[in-house]
Amino acid sequence: MTEQAIAGKPSGALASRLPETHPLVPLLVGGLLVALITLTSLVAPEAWRGAANLAVGSTFLLLAFIRLPKPTLLVFAVFVLFYQTLDRWLGPGIAQIDEAVIPGLVLIAAWRIRPWRRGLIEPVRDGAVATVVVLAVLASLVNGVPAAVWLVALLLLVKGIAFLYVVIWHEFTASDVRQFTVSVLAVGVVVLAVGGVELVLGPGFREALNLGANVDVRGQLPGLTSILRFPVLFSWFAAFVGLFLFAYYVVYRRLWLLIGGLLFGVGVFLSGRRRAIVGVAIALIGGLVAQLRMGITRRALFRLWAPVAIAALVLVIVFLPGLTQLAQHTLNEFTRIEVVVPTPTEDRTDGVIDFVYANPRLALYVTSVTIARDYFPLGAGLGRYGSPMSRVDFSPLYAEYGLDRIWGL
Repeated sequence: MTEQAIAGKPSGALASRLPETHPLVPLLVGGLLVALITLTSLVAPEAWRGAANLAVGSTFLLLAFIRLPKPTLLVFAVFVLFYQTLDRWLGPGIAQIDEAVIPGLVLIAAWRIRPWRRGLIEPVRDGAVATVVVLAVLASLVNGVPAAVWLVALLLLVKGIAFLYVVIWHEFTASDVRQFTVSVLAVGVVVLAVGGVELVLGPGFREALNLGANVDVRGQLPGLTSILRFPVLFSWFAAFVGLFLFAYYVVYRRLWLLIGGLLFGVGVFLSGRRRAIVGVAIALIGGLVAQLRMGITRRALFRLWAPVAIAALVLVIVFLPGLTQLAQHTLNEFTRIEVVVPTPTEDRTDGVIDFVYANPRLALYVTSVTIARDYFPLGAGLGRYGSPMSRVDFSPLYAEYGLDRIWGL
């Protein structure tokens, strides 16, 4: 069975004008999705708005996946990136669309593609995933985690893996990759442009967009977020688009691609996220090494990569004061970790917690090693540590290990 037969072909007015792999197709599908949810949020009664947004958004995505599977996968991935922003703008229900849609994507893709018949089942990969899931459930049962906690945590764990399987079951051609990169670049340009406006106008711009104040500024690096909810989302999205532009430059040698990669690199630096900055550097080095291992001569590599290296060096020089502050801040975090000891409830006066000030993330990292040792080999169970459910149903582990005393955890 051919890929065209599996994926089906678009029909109607859109199909008569645009091929399925045209870059405008994902943009049109995504725009229609947002327009339908917007209309629903405007006409639905307030009491039913969340359910209506959820139903309309989920139904549209599943129907679009049946007609345009691969473009819809891109639309869904980008939509999830922005759903926290849309949830603030258009009302409740939007942030739950991924949980509602992913099971449908799996069922539809499995029914149409039948991966077990096409050699898409890999025992090592799939066996490892199954082992993780089984051990996680077993750990939850052994440690008496409430079913309402570990079942939801299991869904949150599995949904990303399930979407990965839906993606790898599809065969992506060069035309598909070109469509995806152009469509995402169009979204990226808008995001970067809004980030530039935020840089000029300051925090008031975020308030005007109803995105809340940014409280995670890193020294001279303002922690840009654009229309995304958090700086970390903006940093990784800018890094992702920028790396594609640099890669395209190395292949096609177009100056605008190099300039585009440089501009998105500026966005990564202005976000002030350490892992994204380091990730871009590692990825660029990885691309250079990969081409070297492919047998390309060093002279050719120098000719291809010297402009990219110069662009990266310019970024480092321009942002050196901010990077220096960020490095010093990181060093202080790692060298000034407060040791937190458990405080039994009965030792607290009138139930008042004696807070201590420590870096929450580093404290979670350090304590995770202790928990892994204490609950070896299965762990403490799903939804009990460092996850969304451990906050929704506040985990007793935080009190057991004294982490509930850390202000801002």
